[in-house]
Parts: sequence; structure tokens; C-alpha cells
Amino acid sequence: MKEVFVFDVDGTLTGSRQPIDPEFKTFMAEFIESHDVYLVTGSDRTKTYEQLGFTIYESCKGVWQCNGNEFWIGSSLQSKNDYTPDAEFKKFLRGKVANTRYPVKAGGHMEERVGMVNFSIVGRDCTAEQRKEYFAWDSKYHERYLICTEINSKYPKLHASMGGEISIDISPRGNNKSKAHEFLSEKYDHIHFFGDKMSYGGNDYPLAITIELSKTGTTYPVESYKQTWEVLKEL
Repeated sequence: MKEVFVFDVDGTLTGSRQPIDPEFKTFMAEFIESHDVYLVTGSDRTKTYEQLGFTIYESCKGVWQCNGNEFWIGSSLQSKNDYTPDAEFKKFLRGKVANTRYPVKAGGHMEERVGMVNFSIVGRDCTAEQRKEYFAWDSKYHERYLICTEINSKYPKLHASMGGEISIDISPRGNNKSKAHEFLSEKYDHIHFFGDKMSYGGNDYPLAITIELSKTGTTYPVESYKQTWEVLKEL
């Protein structure tokens, strides 16, 4: 049976927007040498390089960036989807920042990536401490989930899901991490998928539910790279 291992990055192989742990990096480098490994992340190529380093990135069989909207094999771009939010939708998002009950706004609230928009109430310019504070607040008040629900209801051509600790990923409906499934299921008999946002509303959910419903593999919901590490050791 031909197997493949597929990993989200933030919260799965690294801390959110943090570099990979040095010891885990050594483990993963050795793991990739003996297994077929792909990445599927909401981040862009530059951020993923920063977090994982050249060796890990280039050793993978392929990488889906921006929630499946851009696919790379090594330094070769295989495919990409284009999407630019219109003025009305940008105004809607700015209104969410203006009217939030959360007091800290660090800037960098809207980042246009290939095929998607990454949106954050606290802002991507926040410090690591501000990131943790917002994540704790959002875990209590579910602001991101409520915004996602509103977007998915009000804008039927778009789909919003939670990613990382502070963000919402928004793209045209159907342009999400499940894009990886058609490619992988044609090449492999069994897909092992690791992600920290597999529950409904998370950006790993579309790929996870596709794998589960099609019975083409196994999903591993994790809460940190340490848990990923432990599961891989057991496997």
C-alpha cells in the first residue's frame, strides 16, 4: 500500500508563526527521507520557508500554500488560483475591526494572498504576547467563529474558516485545502493528514472531511507539534 503523510504547518509542525523546534526539525528531516510528505498550509511560501527552513521545505514532495490556492513542487509553481476581494467586502471587514469589542488593534488586519484573504481582528502586526491574549479571548467569546458564520451566510460565493490563533481565511467557495485531495488520492492508497483545525469552521476541516467521507485515509487532529511528534513516533 502506497502511503503519504500530509501536514498543516501552524499549530501542527510549529507554534503559530514560530520557527520549528530544532529537535523536531531533525526528526522531521529524517522522517521525510523515508516517507512521502506534503504540506498544506494557509500561509504563503515566504512565511513557510521562514518557519521550516530550506531543507524541510525542499525535501517535501510538494507544498500547497494559501489554503490550497497555490501548489509548488520544489521551486516550480504547478498551479494557482486568483482572487481579489471587492471594495464592498473590504469595507465589511474594516467594519468588523472598527466595531469589535476587543481593545487591541495592532495593524495588518487584512492580507491578500494568492487566491484568498487572511483577516485578523487583532492584526498580524501583533506581538507574540498579544497573539496569545487574543487567542485566549477568542476562545471564550468565539468572535472568529461568529464572523465566519456571518461571512458564509452573507456571501454565498465565499467561504471563511478559522486558521492559526488569530486569523480567518477567506476564499471563493471550494478553493480550500481539499484541493489537495484529488491530486493525492490519485497517487496514493492511504493519506495520513495531520492538522490542528479539523473541527467544523477550521481551515483543515475541508480536507479532513473529504478524506473521512471518501475513506481514503486517516486524520489526526492535534493541538501542537509535540502531539504530532508523539503520534509519528507511535506510527
